[in-house]
Amino acid sequence: MTNTMKQIELPQTGVSENTAGIAIRIQNLSKCYQIYDAPHDRLKQFVVPRGQRLFWQKPKQYFRDYWALKEVSFEIKKGEII
Repeated sequence: MTNTMKQIELPQTGVSENTAGIAIRIQNLSKCYQIYDAPHDRLKQFVVPRGQRLFWQKPKQYFRDYWALKEVSFEIKKGEII
């Protein structure tokens, strides 16, 4: 599973005036899932590429990436209802 973690900023006391009214700020949040065509492909993905790397071969990928979120950014201001 590929996880891309980005920084989540929460305002603190004494922050600059451009962030004073913000309760939550999310910047460049991404989440990627590995989708397998068959259950046994998950096992193959765990075992086969390790063996291929031992013999200096390019590891085969048995899944496709599904990006549920990709570089999503937003702000929620204090008192704002979502």
